[in-house]
Amino acid sequence: HHEINGLLFEHRNVQSLAEQMQRLADDSAWAQKLGARGYVQSHDGNIPSLPAHVAAIEAIYHSLL
Repeated sequence: HHEINGLLFEHRNVQSLAEQMQRLADDSAWAQKLGARGYVQSHDGNIPSLPAHVAAIEAIYHSLL
């Protein structure tokens, strides 16, 4: 989510990426908040691997069927 737990930039656009990186460099407190929000699904700071994340999402879908 743009500006909630990270920043989006235009695909293959170096200038767009540089602008977002500069925003983080200019406001380290905000950058830390964005990073902290990136751990929403992880209470201990461990980010699940992609296969583990996919398995968790699949389990949710299966529980709804």
